[in-house]
Amino acid sequence: MKIIRACEFNGQSWPQIVQQQNILGPVQFEDCRFSNIDLTKADLSAHKLVNCELESVLMRETMVDEASWNGVRAMKLRAHGLSALGARFEKCNFSNSDWSGARLTGATYIGCKLTGSNFVGASALAITFEDSILALCRLGKMTFKGQHLKGIDFSEADLAGTNFQDAVFERCSLRDANLVDAKFKDADLRGADLGALALDKCSVLRGATISAQQAGFLLQTLGLRIG
Repeated sequence: MKIIRACEFNGQSWPQIVQQQNILGPVQFEDCRFSNIDLTKADLSAHKLVNCELESVLMRETMVDEASWNGVRAMKLRAHGLSALGARFEKCNFSNSDWSGARLTGATYIGCKLTGSNFVGASALAITFEDSILALCRLGKMTFKGQHLKGIDFSEADLAGTNFQDAVFERCSLRDANLVDAKFKDADLRGADLGALALDKCSVLRGATISAQQAGFLLQTLGLRIG
């Protein structure tokens, strides 16, 4: 695979970059900077990005299927309708990005920061998050049914309608998240920080397993004493 290192692309279109760099197939960009670039409907499938920075980049309906991004900084990425089928994102910063309507089936996010991002309307069957921050995110009824969720921070996220049925939580946080109509039937929440749930919100956990310590904390937050 051809490697393109330490280049700065500012204002070019994807066809211009392809021509300039003589790109004939998937390539690996390392330590490159992309600024003020419109990649709408560009095909970057199977390309690799390593330690790159994307600033003011539009990736609407861009294809990054089977791509691999590692150490990418792309805050406020505009990725509405992007296709990332089977893509792998590791140690990337996508804070406050727009993934609405994206096709993310089989995508993997490991060690990523996604604080404040929007996933409403995304197609995300078999999507995987691990050791990632999804605080303040809008997940738009995403499903994690049957998944083993490790190291995910859902603090203050909008999880309304999200399906966690049969999921196992390990080192996760649901503190202050919006859990309205979320599904937790047969979920194992013993590895989750539930925070302080109000009495009218506890019913959403019906059918889930929690620890004795979690149950005691919830009772205390409700003002009840355990005798």
